Amino acid sequence: MWGRYHAPIRSISGVYGGQFADDEEWKALRAGGGALRRRARARPACLVQDRQDGHDRGAKVIATAFADLGFDVDVGMLFQTPEEVARQAVEKTCT
Repeated sequence: MWGRYHAPIRSISGVYGGQFADDEEWKALRAGGGALRRRARARPACLVQDRQDGHDRGAKVIATAFADLGFDVDVGMLFQTPEEVARQAVEKTCT
């Protein structure tokens, strides 16, 4: 019997931050994230979940962009059920 495959999740940081370092809109987005971080006394967080088809490149691109904006990004595993995604989101935000 074969179990569920769990692909390693690797995120790369600095891709967008480096490319848009001089862009005024990018600076404004980062500043907004900084203001949110100061108010909440924590980094803003998000969960990025891939669709069920296993094409996770888009999810990784989005996760990288959020990380470069200062978010604490959690990337869900492939092929999770909606219940598993909801549980992961609750565990991430309530711990």
